[in-house]
Amino acid sequence: MAQQALRQDSFIGHTLGHYRIVEKIGEGGMGAVYRAQDVHLGCDVAIKVLLPGSVNDENSRRRFRKEARILVPPQMEMERAFSG
Repeated sequence: MAQQALRQDSFIGHTLGHYRIVEKIGEGGMGAVYRAQDVHLGCDVAIKVLLPGSVNDENSRRRFRKEARILVPPQMEMERAFSG
C-alpha cells in the first residue's frame, strides 16, 4: 500500500493535459484525488486518479461515472468544451 501511495504521489508537480497537479487532497479505495490548476482557465480543479485495478472493474467504473455526474456541474462541461 505504501508503494502505491508513493507511485500516486509522483503526480505532484506534473501536468496531465492542461492540468498542473498541485497536491494530494484525499485517497480512497478507488484511487487518489489531487488539487490541480487548469492552466488555460487559471482555476483550481479536483482530479481523481484511479488505481489500475479500478479501471478493469466494471462496478468501479460505474461508481466513478456516477460520482462524476454528481460532482461536475453543467457549467464545468461548457468550460471544458470551450477551453479545449
